[in-house]
Amino acid sequence: VDRPWKPALKRVRCMDQLVAKCEMANPKLKEEGLHAIWEMVVKREHHKDVMMSVLHCLSKGMEDPVPTICTLAATAAWAVAVSQTQRRKLAVASGVARAMRLVRSTLKATIAPKSMHTLDPQTGQRTLTQEDRNSIQDAGLGLLGLFVTDKECRPLMVLIDARLDDLFKLCEDLPDYKEEWAPVRRKRAARIIAALFIRDREIRVRLIHEGAIK
Repeated sequence: VDRPWKPALKRVRCMDQLVAKCEMANPKLKEEGLHAIWEMVVKREHHKDVMMSVLHCLSKGMEDPVPTICTLAATAAWAVAVSQTQRRKLAVASGVARAMRLVRSTLKATIAPKSMHTLDPQTGQRTLTQEDRNSIQDAGLGLLGLFVTDKECRPLMVLIDARLDDLFKLCEDLPDYKEEWAPVRRKRAARIIAALFIRDREIRVRLIHEGAIK
């Protein structure tokens, strides 16, 4: 007898289909798949059902050249990273490195009236609107704000940026930022840096050795 699936099994089967959708070349289908994944993982009680394939999908999505797709991937990763187990699995799926590079790409971006769906694989250069740049930073910093709370994730952050140059840059008064986002960006970047210094003695010593602080 084919019995009805339990809710957890339904979610697993559904996420399998959504991952397959995100692997398609069509950006619209990827966006729909990632949005559906976000709708599932935003509920913490669903986190135990999230498979490694979903975390790899979210991690890979942060490298997508389409601004809405990389933003959705980071936003969904931010939601699932609330849970320690999934956060550490996401780190294994290169989520920390990709979140750091995603934030870095916004600092290198050319600001234009219209975003381009391109990403230079060598330089990480994007062409973004202010709104897209700010949305990517919002999701990326939110995700890093959770990674920095985890002792297994913090060392991976300084592997990508030994002196935290990108985070320190985000603390500056940068041009071409709207007044409502700029102070939020600076505060959140500063909190991540402060958490690294306060929570992890080894990283603190390393940053002093690298000359990041004096």
